[in-house]
Amino acid sequence: MFVLTDLIKQAIMNSGGVEPLLSLVRTRDTRVKRNASGAILNLTHLRMYSFLFYFLYFISCLLS
Repeated sequence: MFVLTDLIKQAIMNSGGVEPLLSLVRTRDTRVKRNASGAILNLTHLRMYSFLFYFLYFISCLLS
């Protein structure tokens, strides 16, 4: 099940599905922002990329 989910998430990311979500995060509607942010968060929970995303988040916290 997890492998199939990871494959679907990877396909969404590879097909350009993140860019529309990023544009929704920039809207004024709070509910739209929250839902788009949640979708992006779900996409980042790929098992093979989770360490990379946490590492990049840690680095961005150190630099800010």
